[in-house]
Amino acid sequence: MSVVKDVFRQDRRLVILRLLGEDRAGSLNERVVQKALAAYGHNLNDAELRGELQFLQNELAIDIEQIADGALWVAHLARRGELHLTRQDVIAGVARPSRR
Repeated sequence: MSVVKDVFRQDRRLVILRLLGEDRAGSLNERVVQKALAAYGHNLNDAELRGELQFLQNELAIDIEQIADGALWVAHLARRGELHLTRQDVIAGVARPSRR
């Protein structure tokens, strides 16, 4: 994978965590995530988005709830994802948030 592609992939994973962190309940469905990512310049098809969500779930950063027999996924921010956002943990493959 090229360096540029890797930078974009790590950034979009961070953006997903930030979007979840900004939601009061810490949960968003995949359609909302997809539209919000597009606003940040990350245009993903359905399979690509689900791949990123699965990566974050495998890293224990989010939990995925499948509703409507798996037709729609809802991502929930998990503790490790919160810790990454506050720079108290590092998740390999996810961009580090800047200090605020």
